[in-house]
Formats: sequence, structure tokens, C-alpha cells
Amino acid sequence: MCKMTNKCLFTSGIGLQLLVYYCATNLAELNIINGNERGGPIKSIKDIPIKAALPAALGSRHLNVFLDNLTGDYYVYDERLNEWKPTGNVGVHYSRAMSSLGGNVAGDLVKKVSTH
Repeated sequence: MCKMTNKCLFTSGIGLQLLVYYCATNLAELNIINGNERGGPIKSIKDIPIKAALPAALGSRHLNVFLDNLTGDYYVYDERLNEWKPTGNVGVHYSRAMSSLGGNVAGDLVKKVSTH
């Protein structure tokens, strides 16, 4: 509400994280279909069954997405083109996935996002 009305809001902790998430996703209702709703590495996108990526019901407000938990990018399956397309970013990432790289990101995160 504060974003829509252009009013100031003081938040901390989870309130701030939720505000970042809602601003980044434009209030979309995302259904993460990989990693027990925590996302996973981008290389596992090929292992997701196509049926899981399709909407559960016609007119469903939930968007089935693949979440890359290293960068926070999410991908939606385009049935017409038969590929995963980058759609947005949730504004946060999974810190354990980042720390598993040992601090050696070396430009992997700063790259042009491609379809899969």
C-alpha cells in the first residue's frame, strides 16, 4: 500500500524483506516449483517436468515459476516456444547458495540472462 500511495514506511527485518519482494515481483503470486519452494541451481531447470510448470487451472492467479536461488531470478515456461523464459527477480537470494561458491562469483552473476 505504501508503494501505491507513495508514502514513507519504516520497516526492519522481515517487513523490509517483504517490501523488497513485493516491489520486485509487482505483487505477483508466485508458486515456486523447484527445491521445496526454495529454488535451486539454474542447471537443474532441465530436470523439471513440464507438467509441473503449466498452470494448475485455467484462470489461476498463481504463476508456476522456476527460481534460481543464487541470483533470485525466476523463469516461466513458455508452452508455445517450449522453453523457459526469464521473467523477473524476487529481489532476494538464498545466502547459503551464494556462500557455497566460496565468494568466487567472478562475473557469473553479471551476465546476460538467456532462455533455457
